[in-house]
Amino acid sequence: GGSVDFAVKFRIPNWCKGPTLTVAGASVPIALAAGGFHEVQRTWADGDAVELDLPMEPLVETARTINNGGVPGKDTAYADGNRNNYVAGGLPYATVSLGPLLFALPLEGGQPWGFAL
Repeated sequence: GGSVDFAVKFRIPNWCKGPTLTVAGASVPIALAAGGFHEVQRTWADGDAVELDLPMEPLVETARTINNGGVPGKDTAYADGNRNNYVAGGLPYATVSLGPLLFALPLEGGQPWGFAL
């Protein structure tokens, strides 16, 4: 075995809050550079192990569609741009995101928020 000096870059996704990195059993503070990368420059030896933990927290959101299937006068879901100030029009839907995954579910027949979840 031997050792070699080189850099390894780890991409930390924007959706990840609180990533942790361990190199050869030691915790490494993460400092992101341009593009969301963290670089580890070191002398690597046989048996060095790297552990990168990217925790994912589920996020549930509800809103209304902008376009209500072409129904005249019902094309605006939130006139003032605030997703929480609903106005008449638009069909309700819910989204659940977990890290890079996004699931969307229409709430049929105007059911109350959260009914399908």
